[in-house]
Amino acid sequence: MKITRSHTSCTESTKKIMRVLEKSGLVSKISLGIIKKTKRKSGDITMKHSVITGGIKTVIVGGGTAQEIYIYTKEVDKVKEILSIFNS
Repeated sequence: MKITRSHTSCTESTKKIMRVLEKSGLVSKISLGIIKKTKRKSGDITMKHSVITGGIKTVIVGGGTAQEIYIYTKEVDKVKEILSIFNS
């Protein structure tokens, strides 16, 4: 799995998700997006997904931050199923 870094860092919540995706073998590339602060300081990880050409755009919110990532895969439904374990 290739990780492109438009931005040089990722949040702790994003790191957890990237580890799981890397082990799955379903993802060819992840592109990290910007990190923004949120009003929510703690709590579980939540995500919102949008299907894009070649994969999924995901916004990961957790630990007082939100980060967009772009997940490139041919198995969109399987990846969405894996990501669903993080939404509570």
